[in-house]
Amino acid sequence: MLLACTDFRFITEQTQFTLSHKKYGLHPSGGLSFFLPRYVGENKAIDLLLNTDIISANEAKDLGLVNRVINSDNFAAECILNAKKMCSINMITIQSTKCLTYRFQTELDNYFRMETQMMDSPCFH
Repeated sequence: MLLACTDFRFITEQTQFTLSHKKYGLHPSGGLSFFLPRYVGENKAIDLLLNTDIISANEAKDLGLVNRVINSDNFAAECILNAKKMCSINMITIQSTKCLTYRFQTELDNYFRMETQMMDSPCFH
């Protein structure tokens, strides 16, 4: 899932996110179970991770997983327009805002260490 990308996340109305870890008997990987609770809360994250197979574009928007659902006919132009708007913001403002907002790097490092240990455990072989 694209939750690690934090500045802007745009999708078309046809986009669907597939949560396939259950199908293969695995844990959600790639930081999904790290980032998802930060966006939707722990209870909703557990519900999604254990009871959902596909998240539609509109559901992703309603959950706050994406910033905007854009018509596929205007997708590239709208993305470029939004990127230009973001780039017009003072760099110091962007850096300080992101630094203060995303201060969980150590937690993320620990999460990936734990995920790696899980993949190495005999339960997964």
